[in-house]
Amino acid sequence: EGGALVVYAGGKLVLRVRQINDQRAEVDELDLRPIGFNIFGNKSSLNAGGMHMSGNTVSGGGTFLAFGGA
Repeated sequence: EGGALVVYAGGKLVLRVRQINDQRAEVDELDLRPIGFNIFGNKSSLNAGGMHMSGNTVSGGGTFLAFGGA
C-alpha cells in the first residue's frame, strides 16, 4: 500500500506503518483489539489499557509502554 507495511489479522487491519526516511517511521493506524490487546490509535494518538496519549515522540531503543510484571 504505497510504501507502507500493512498487517492484517483475521481479515482486520492491525497495523499500517510507513517509512518517512532512513531514521523515521510513522504509524498511520494501529488496532491490536482483534488479537486480544486493548491497544489502538493512529498517528495522532494512542489508547492503551485505558490510557490516552497524544503528542508524544519516542527515540532510541528503549521501552515506551510495558504491561505486566517482569
